[in-house]
Amino acid sequence: MADRNATRGTSGTHEASRNAADYVGIDVCAERLDVAVRREMGTPGEDPEVDTRWPVIAEWSVSNDEEGWEQLRGHLDGLSVVLVVVESTGGIERRAAVALECAGYGVAIVNPRNARDFARALGILAKSDRVDAQVLSHYAISVRPPRRPLPDVTLEELTALTTRCRQLKKTRAAEMNRRHRAHATVESSHTDLIAYLDAQISGIQARTREIIDGSNALRTRDRRVQTLVGIGPVTSAELLSGLPELGLVKRGQIAALTGVAPLNDDSGKRRGKRVTWGGRSEVRKALYMATLSAIRSNPPIKAHYEQLRARGKPPKVALTACSRKMLVILNAMIRDETDWNPPVAA
Repeated sequence: MADRNATRGTSGTHEASRNAADYVGIDVCAERLDVAVRREMGTPGEDPEVDTRWPVIAEWSVSNDEEGWEQLRGHLDGLSVVLVVVESTGGIERRAAVALECAGYGVAIVNPRNARDFARALGILAKSDRVDAQVLSHYAISVRPPRRPLPDVTLEELTALTTRCRQLKKTRAAEMNRRHRAHATVESSHTDLIAYLDAQISGIQARTREIIDGSNALRTRDRRVQTLVGIGPVTSAELLSGLPELGLVKRGQIAALTGVAPLNDDSGKRRGKRVTWGGRSEVRKALYMATLSAIRSNPPIKAHYEQLRARGKPPKVALTACSRKMLVILNAMIRDETDWNPPVAA
């Protein structure tokens, strides 16, 4: 795919200067990568016009394949790249990000909601691939999100397996519902498909177990988190693949990443209800199901739930609080390399 040269009186090629600092935003779709580069020309406060201080110096598009990634690396090699920012797009971005990381570029994969909210805050309401790339380059230079480490191959495979297992389970549930309403003529078709899905799910779960057992680090973590009563193999696999930060960040951060941290809603004298919002939904769902088990079979979690209910908290609020408590416990267990050691009743 031919390059699209930058607008604003610039060309598509720029030499790296000694003091240059270039920030790259890449909008990813299945077929194409749209790229925008901003160069840091000054320090905040020197000029109120952002585009004067951080001008877009180059824009182009390449195909989202190995040939396109090679072209992209060739362009970036002529710049002084500090950071590349791409949005999380359901995995489409992953191969391009890995290609850039392998070439030595720091890549941050950001939540698309954050990038879109950032654009709205700037008054940018239009949305196109080119505009999105410009916004991401602006986000890179303004926010400086943390770099994404080069993915562990084993963890990538585990993530792919747990994701696929969830997809198949959703398909199976839908097929079960269809069979209940199906005409007798097609009922056997539904039954056959459900049996096939069952076999697929079993195979993926077996492969998931092989991946975990084949890695010392994953096997140790898996065994440890399952010592917390309520956490089973399925939830453990979701935590290992979907929450690799477990044990590496503080309790408030791990709760926010999962979406079980209460957020303030206050203004002036008004004190709104605390709500949970955002976070990694699939991890949160798995943790929620584990919490339902824990409030029946884990005495400390059960006691915490009953205390909250006795204070008038709605069931869902109490369950979310228990999920947060379990997550904080798990975070401490992984951090301290200790198994679950429940307090002994006096």
